[in-house]
Amino acid sequence: MKYLSSICWGSSVPSKPLLILVEGDDDKNFFEQVVVPEIRKNYQLVRIDDYKQRSPTRIKKERIMPCSRAGFQCIIVADADEELDVERKQSSLAEDYGVEKKDVIVVVRVIEGWYLAGLSKARCKQLRVPDGRTDKLTKNGFNRISNRTGMTSRELKIQLLKYFSIPVAKQKNVSFDHFATKYRCGVC
Repeated sequence: MKYLSSICWGSSVPSKPLLILVEGDDDKNFFEQVVVPEIRKNYQLVRIDDYKQRSPTRIKKERIMPCSRAGFQCIIVADADEELDVERKQSSLAEDYGVEKKDVIVVVRVIEGWYLAGLSKARCKQLRVPDGRTDKLTKNGFNRISNRTGMTSRELKIQLLKYFSIPVAKQKNVSFDHFATKYRCGVC
């Protein structure tokens, strides 16, 4: 299993390592390129793993329980998708994976909204994508945007990550703002 691991040493680094479980490849790419560089200074070790195509029981047994015993803080990241009640989704996932509700981050609505949220007004214009809040963006909506740009969804995501700004994203997506504030993304 591949992990992105970053080790930071220093007196201000908390002793607890962090495991972030994400839904799939797009989430993993986003976290590896945007989140980990920002939060690794706050953790001894940061691991990213996806849980796609594996049951909650298997993830709990193979990842969460061993990492918890090893002293890791474990968080689960999931898209809200069509679920409008974020707290219900949080509670359901916490129960399924055996973690505390506070350790479940629900992306409103999909990770593609986080990708798009980090683009400044000028970059939106340059890439020919809409500027504004991304809390209601769906996967289909993102695919329509990528089609209008003449890029594939993957190509557009690569471009969005090149120009990603945490302060801009915090203004454009409430769930990204919540996550970035809670885990101190973009804080020196």
